[in-house]
Amino acid sequence: MTMSDWRVAGSLLVLREQINALYPGRNKSADGTIGDAAHQGTTSDHNPDAQGVVRALDITHDPYHGCDIGQISDALAASRDGRISYVIANRLITGPNYGWSWSPYSGSDPHTGHIHISVVGDARADNTQPWSLGGSDVALSDQDLKAITQNVAAALRKGSWRDGYNDSTFDVAYRGGPTLASLEEQLLNARTAIADVRALVADRPDKPIDYQALAKALLVELGK
Repeated sequence: MTMSDWRVAGSLLVLREQINALYPGRNKSADGTIGDAAHQGTTSDHNPDAQGVVRALDITHDPYHGCDIGQISDALAASRDGRISYVIANRLITGPNYGWSWSPYSGSDPHTGHIHISVVGDARADNTQPWSLGGSDVALSDQDLKAITQNVAAALRKGSWRDGYNDSTFDVAYRGGPTLASLEEQLLNARTAIADVRALVADRPDKPIDYQALAKALLVELGK
């Protein structure tokens, strides 16, 4: 087999098309499928397997244009899609081998500039069913929003999630009041918050989390 014989797993092509459709103006500078020279000689899924299939996809983090790898990674993890082998983003890794819980990732690349998705090494990798990516096109019920916002707002008022954020505004957010930007940052990047949210909607796995609606509802709750 020569390098020209490789192809990308069909499911990953579908995933990339969906992300491109959702965020048409997104930055693609860190996108990738087949590995470069640095990947050669490694076990990376960016290298073609014995069948010539590349089973990994990288997507650039570009929240300015809506393509936030924190939101995408959480949606993929929540979907528990059988095609996923593992997902890496923001120094964390998850997948079926991790019980779909986020675990620390200590690789040389922290994956803060892009998300890495690897798919399984069997026929499921070429399943072209659409992926569940969540987002603002799926609304939570009023009951969900009420339960989530009350739970998260109570913890925010206690300041229990103050530490560990990569947004400098958290140093003053509790004195000056939360902003929409800081709330969205917490909802998308604070794994403890996301874990609580998931627990509240665990019986609705077919309904991805609407982060925009959640942020708006949380603002209202905190403003009371």
